[in-house]
Amino acid sequence: MENSNRLAITSLIVSVCGVIIALCALGFSVYMGWLQKNNYEISVQPYITLVPTVEPGKNEYGFYLYNAGMGKGYVEHIEYFLNGRKVEGSNSDALIQIVNYFGFNKDCFAYGHPRKGDSVSLGEMNTLLALGAGVASLAQCKKTYEDFYKVLRAQNNAFTVKLRYRSIYNISYLYDSSDNSIRKI
Repeated sequence: MENSNRLAITSLIVSVCGVIIALCALGFSVYMGWLQKNNYEISVQPYITLVPTVEPGKNEYGFYLYNAGMGKGYVEHIEYFLNGRKVEGSNSDALIQIVNYFGFNKDCFAYGHPRKGDSVSLGEMNTLLALGAGVASLAQCKKTYEDFYKVLRAQNNAFTVKLRYRSIYNISYLYDSSDNSIRKI
C-alpha cells in the first residue's frame, strides 16, 4: 500500500512539474513572439524629419522632408506654423503665406505638396519649400536667394512643421520640427 501511495505522489509531482514547465514554455514563446513583432516594427520604422539644406553642389536650397529610417513613411497630415501660430489654408496656400511672411518673391520657389498617403522613401530629399532650379542667376530672385539663405542658416527658425506619418505596420508618429522630435502616437 505504501508503494502505491509513493507511486501516486511521485506521479502527481512529475505531472505538476510537467504542467509548470509547459506553462513556462508557453509564456516564453508568447514573449518571444512579442519581441519578434517589436523587432519587425522597429526594423521598418521610418524617421522623417524636416531638413533645412544648403548644398550648392546639388543645387539644393530649401526645406526638405528626409527619411533617415529603415522603412517608407506615409504622410497622414502636415501643419505649418509661423512663430508658433498655425498657418491656415491648403498646403500650397500655407507655403505661399510662409514665403510672403518672410517677404520673399513667391515666383522664385518650388513648392512640395505632400498629400495624405504619399510615401517618403529612404534616403531621398523630398521638396517641401525650396528655391527653384537656376533662380540664383535671375535678377528678380537675387535678394530672395540671399535672404532665404539666412533663414535656412538660422538656429531658431520662425517656420516650423508638424508632420504626422505612419509606417507600413500602421504605427503613427508625430514629427515636430520646432524641437526636432519624433514620438509614437
